Amino acid sequence: MSDLGPALEGDELRELFQPLSWLDGDGEGLGLMDLQMPELDGFETSRQLRATGFKGPIVALTASAEPETERQCLDAGMQVCLVKPLRLEQLTPVVTRLLEAGDAGVTGRRRSGSTPLPRPA
Repeated sequence: MSDLGPALEGDELRELFQPLSWLDGDGEGLGLMDLQMPELDGFETSRQLRATGFKGPIVALTASAEPETERQCLDAGMQVCLVKPLRLEQLTPVVTRLLEAGDAGVTGRRRSGSTPLPRPA
């Protein structure tokens, strides 16, 4: 198995993301965001990604099933909050739907009248 290198966070993460073309507003890509990171949590990281112009969907991954956590995720610019542990069978339809939706919910809110995304069982 190849070494993927260390996980980045905080300023290192922002510096890495800054030059990437998908942050220039073309809407390409999808972010999977862990909410509990030591230096810069997933909420603030998502806010900063949105501030740089990233328009792709962001999926929050968390151990918290509290409704308040989901509200905080939406407020930070994420489209959906999934509770860990998570199986691939739960993630795949969510990712597929978000990518097919294109610009739906870039602000972190579902469009009025849209069908809610499936929640993990």
